[in-house]
Amino acid sequence: MIAISRAFLPIGLVFFLSAFIGGDSAHQLVEEGNTFYVEGRYQDALAAYGRAELAEPKSGEVQYNLGNVYFKQFELARATESYKRALLLGDTQLQTLAAYNLGNIRYQQSLNAMRTFKDAMRHIKISIRYYRESLLLDPNFSDARYNLELAYRLLGELEQQGIVLQRSPEISDRQSSVGQGRQMDMETPNPSTSDTSDGEGTNEQIDEMNGQAGEKAPQGSPASNSKSESQPAASPRSISAEEAAQMAELVRDKALAAESQRQQWKRARMRDTGEAKTW
Repeated sequence: MIAISRAFLPIGLVFFLSAFIGGDSAHQLVEEGNTFYVEGRYQDALAAYGRAELAEPKSGEVQYNLGNVYFKQFELARATESYKRALLLGDTQLQTLAAYNLGNIRYQQSLNAMRTFKDAMRHIKISIRYYRESLLLDPNFSDARYNLELAYRLLGELEQQGIVLQRSPEISDRQSSVGQGRQMDMETPNPSTSDTSDGEGTNEQIDEMNGQAGEKAPQGSPASNSKSESQPAASPRSISAEEAAQMAELVRDKALAAESQRQQWKRARMRDTGEAKTW
């Protein structure tokens, strides 16, 4: 049997290692990776967990710990993939934690994307769905409940700034089900045809995690916003120098306000998960 340890991480990631059926080599590799992780030797931990994955490819716990290491190295796309595999392979307890950490990743990406408002809204909506999925799996998970409320506060701030005209139905009714976060977070085969609307979460296709935090997500198809052929195009109008200056000032003011808000929310601490614990 392998002990589970939960490490103190600054944004609320839970370090988890459950008992699994496996050979002594896999057991030893995971314990070795555990030690490296606690010491902050993430590259060594990654190597140990990688070898454990070869020995136990269907271990949700190994996938979960790989996700934690990738996150610490700011490889968010790989962290997301590992957590998603943990959702598929793990038990209810592990699924709870994986969904929670996927919510944490999307929350962070929403902060990083606040200069591009549509991306910020996408990330925060998916973050909320993952936190709610985590709570459905474990209603007593207080950290997930705390971070969910923090995410709703950020969503409210974004909406208050006029980022969207109305609250999306899949967020306003606060309804959720196990797996909906994954449905919203599904990979789109063809990025050029990705639906960028704020419609139902179960139908919204979102491109895969965009690598390092702060990198802009792919835009949707330009044709999705095109006018009907029966509508005449508006005639272009030249603008005066005064109007151009006013527009430039407005854009600059909005950019400054967005950056100020982004920095404010970056200072808001998400709940940590506590010290080491053994199951």
